[in-house]
Amino acid sequence: MLSFRHFWAISALLFFISITNLAFAHPRNLLLSENPDLTFLLVDKKDCQIEVYRGHPKWEMIAAYPCTTGKVPGDKFEEGDLKTPTGIYWFTGVWSEKDLIGMYGAREAKPYGAGAFPLNYPNLMDRLFHSKTGYGIWLHGTEGSRPIPTEGCISVSNENFLEIAQYIQLPTTVILIDESVEKLLEHEHLAEVEMLKNFVFTWIDAWENPNLEDYLNYYSDNFANENFDQKRWLHYKKRINLRNKSREIQASNLTFLYSKGTYFVHFLQKYSSSDFSDLGWKTLYLKFQEDVQDFRIISENWEPYENLAVTPKTADASNSETDEI
Repeated sequence: MLSFRHFWAISALLFFISITNLAFAHPRNLLLSENPDLTFLLVDKKDCQIEVYRGHPKWEMIAAYPCTTGKVPGDKFEEGDLKTPTGIYWFTGVWSEKDLIGMYGAREAKPYGAGAFPLNYPNLMDRLFHSKTGYGIWLHGTEGSRPIPTEGCISVSNENFLEIAQYIQLPTTVILIDESVEKLLEHEHLAEVEMLKNFVFTWIDAWENPNLEDYLNYYSDNFANENFDQKRWLHYKKRINLRNKSREIQASNLTFLYSKGTYFVHFLQKYSSSDFSDLGWKTLYLKFQEDVQDFRIISENWEPYENLAVTPKTADASNSETDEI
C-alpha cells in the first residue's frame, strides 16, 4: 500500500504533467505559418474571446480581447438567422467611424462604434459546399462601453477595436471563427503539420510528373471549384496535360489552417511549364479521408501575385494555357 508521502508525490507529478501538457496546448486552427508578416485573429464564440497570433518563427499569442457574436448560437447558414459564421475569412476593407457615418448616417452608424472591417462572407467553402446565404458580416466596435450580442457580426469595445486594427494588414490578415477552439498537444500539433507537408510536396511531385493519373489521385471524388465540377475539371486537366509536356512548381511561404474538418493550405506558387509561367497564391482545401488514411483535395483556388503580371515564355501567349483555373 502506498504511503501518504508516496501518494502525495505521485499526485504532484501527475498534476505537473497535466499543467505542462496544458502549457504546450495550441489551437488546432493554427497549424503552420512560414510568413513573418502575417497576423491571425482567432475568435472563440463559446469563450467570447478574440485572440491575435503571429506564427513565425513560432506561434505566439500577442493579444486577447473580450468580444460578442451573434444573438443566436451556432454556425450561420441563412440571411437573417442572427448567427455568426464559423470558418476562415479575410478582411475585404476597413471603414472608420467617419466612413460609416458618411455611408449610413450618424444614427444608423452608431451601433458600429469606432469602425468596421468587413469579412469575405460567404467564402468559397460557404458557397460551394454549404449554399450559405447572407452578407455584411463585420468585425466592428460598439455603441456603448461594452459590446453586446449582434445580428451576426463580431463586436469589441471601441478601445479594443482601435488596438486590434493595428494588427490587421489588408488583404493578408486572416480571421478564424470557431464555436469552441480545440487544442492540440505539442506532439499532436507537430504530427499534423508533418502530414500536411508530406501531402503537399508529394502532390507537387505528382503534378510535375507526366503520369496524370498519379496527380489526379490526390483529388477527392467530390472536388469542385467556382469554374468546374469534377467531371469538367478532369476534362480540362487532361487537355492541359497534353499541351504542357513539362512543368516545375515551387512552393514557399506555407500556411496551414484548420476549420470544421477542412484543412486550408495556402502558399506562394511559382509555376513554369513548357510554354507558360506565372506566380501567384495557391489555396488548397483538404479533407482527411478515412478509407485512404490520407488527405484529398476538395477544392483549390489561385490568385495572381500582387502587381506581378503573368509572363508567358512564348512571344504569343494567346495560345498558351495554364493549369491554374
